Amino acid sequence: MSFQFNSDKEQIRAVDPTIIGTNSILFRSGLGTNEKEVFRAQLDPTTGGGRVGINRTGRRVERIDVTSGGTGYTQPPEIILSAPTLNGGLQALASCTISPTGQVISILVEDPGDGYQGPPSVTIQGGNGAGASGQAFLDTVDYELDINGAIRTSTSIISDTARILNLDIDNFVTPDAQFRAPNLKTYANGTGTPWAPETIVPKNSYRWYNIYVYQALNVGKTGTTPPTHSDGIELNGEVQFKHIGIRDSLSEGFAFGESGESGVFPRSITPLLGDRSDAIATTEYVLNLATNDVGGRIYVSEQIGSNDNDGRSPVNPVRTIKKACQLAWQTPGVKETIVVAGGNYEEDNPISIPPDASVVGDNLRLVIIRPKNERKHIFKFGDKNYVIGVTYRDAIDSNGDSIFTWDYAMVFDDKQRVVVDVTSGGDFVPEFPVGQQVFGADRFRANFSENGGLTGLQVGQVIFGVNSLSVGTIYDVKFDITDLSNGFHHLEGTFDFTVQFGTFNVGETFKYGGPGTLLYDTNVTYEVDDLVWNAGDHVYRVTTAGTSGTSTPIHDEGAETATNGTAIFTWERSAYSLIADDIRSIRAEGEVVFEEIADVTNADEKQTITKIDFSQAGQNTTGGFGEPSAGIFGNDEINGGIIIYTNALEGRQGIHNFKEGEEIFISGLLEGGSEDLSWLNGYQRIYKVLEDADGRSRRFVIPKKVPLIGGVP
Repeated sequence: MSFQFNSDKEQIRAVDPTIIGTNSILFRSGLGTNEKEVFRAQLDPTTGGGRVGINRTGRRVERIDVTSGGTGYTQPPEIILSAPTLNGGLQALASCTISPTGQVISILVEDPGDGYQGPPSVTIQGGNGAGASGQAFLDTVDYELDINGAIRTSTSIISDTARILNLDIDNFVTPDAQFRAPNLKTYANGTGTPWAPETIVPKNSYRWYNIYVYQALNVGKTGTTPPTHSDGIELNGEVQFKHIGIRDSLSEGFAFGESGESGVFPRSITPLLGDRSDAIATTEYVLNLATNDVGGRIYVSEQIGSNDNDGRSPVNPVRTIKKACQLAWQTPGVKETIVVAGGNYEEDNPISIPPDASVVGDNLRLVIIRPKNERKHIFKFGDKNYVIGVTYRDAIDSNGDSIFTWDYAMVFDDKQRVVVDVTSGGDFVPEFPVGQQVFGADRFRANFSENGGLTGLQVGQVIFGVNSLSVGTIYDVKFDITDLSNGFHHLEGTFDFTVQFGTFNVGETFKYGGPGTLLYDTNVTYEVDDLVWNAGDHVYRVTTAGTSGTSTPIHDEGAETATNGTAIFTWERSAYSLIADDIRSIRAEGEVVFEEIADVTNADEKQTITKIDFSQAGQNTTGGFGEPSAGIFGNDEINGGIIIYTNALEGRQGIHNFKEGEEIFISGLLEGGSEDLSWLNGYQRIYKVLEDADGRSRRFVIPKKVPLIGGVP
């Protein structure tokens, strides 16, 4: 049904008029070819909520994404869109741009057209290339009416991902309108670092290619072809590059030469706490307002936490204290407070706390920490740490009964640095994410008693578990009584061992052959008077030389040969025994707390010495240069020193990771003549690391005196 008014000033007036559309309600304006839809109202097909679209029809082409850039294009190819499907529709038009490497990098909608019931097909042809493709998207009714009549996006007015589409600047009449948004693109004009193929880039560094600026979300090596995406995140080699903005090389561009690596304008700005303007608030602002917390804290909750969270707010906590400490390791130099809510925490101990970090429990009686690993420490301290407000308790079973406990609740830990040659694996670069467990060889320590072998319990002895049938080898022995004249000297103590087979049980009896015994093996030549142990209760003396047989001798008296053997084994005595009262693992183990990847593209330059300062060093003489009053380190070889300057190191922000006490190797210094420096070549130990005024450590001190060369230092 339809009706039409002939007058151009007719009105529909009623007290409560109602207009009902089964699918939607449309308002159009204009005459002839200028007639356009300006308002559409409909129900959301999924939620049933009311939605409105202003100047949005759902029938026009809004954007075209490049799904494949193709190769070999020497000029922009033609973009062909299929025709509209509704009567009276208007054909949409588009064009594209290509990169210097011959790829299609963007498609621009020149005319959105009208009358499309679905996205048109996209055909890319010409340009002397091939393989490019694109996908078209129609405009949509993206706005929702709330109960107060205000228009908001379908996501939320408080959102980090809200998008306002088709914004017509000409229709804004308020000259002082304020807008603040979290996802605006940035501009890097005439500045920044260009993308390069197969180059290691640090995490959170920036690279630009063509007109796009990208942020590296992880450390890795770039690919062989450049990134070309204009939005979102894509993998380039090993690096996840996030598109963050646009780069302009024209000198008249905004902030040309001033925008820095990542760009300066426009920026995503979160309002300051206390800001009462009408600016749009971001999720971060709301969380800051609710928690009044702007960083330096990591939250932990056993009840609502997840280790997939970032832990930076009470509503987004991690699940375990260990995960929180791992996150704190990723912010070196930041004083972190790990805030733990009440709960029962079963932790994968030990937990390594980074410097300047502290663990604060919600309440001494409510935060309970239980170990998952028996007889291992709970916390490993570094520097300037404390733990407060927690209670340590045993691990328990499903019935609530105690099953084991920890070793020490808190220990000071001298953390070790492991250096890995990333080129040793060829194209495969090993990764060591924070939290990865690192284990050494299996080693155990047993407390023993009732040792019947006197001092015969020695390093190198093979041990045999009577109940477990396990086999191991002793590599260290300590007796509790060190006085050899004491008749009970040999009875108790500890020994360390490795395991060749099986698992030893606490409390079981261990057997060993004693000094000079050889563990029996098949097809072995034995000499007369060799003592042979059968890894059980018997020790034999070889009375006839020969080759052992295929079976182990087990007789407990007289002389016998093993099956198919020629050697004769005569029973000598029973094996010695002891009882293992306690067994614990003492293998070296730890976890990765941080990972650094050096820039290996300039490996030769990394070790360059740029300056040697002798003014603070003593010499092997008295008076003149280098006497005690001349230097801040004095004339003592331990405290005096030569200062070595190195080049700025690319890839680590110009900071060398030299450590006090570290041994380094110097080579290539001049030899002979009055400038002979060969006495500095070779291994030297760093006494002290010095920081420059800008906080960069590229100087270190060698505790060494200047020798006399021809009577002149």
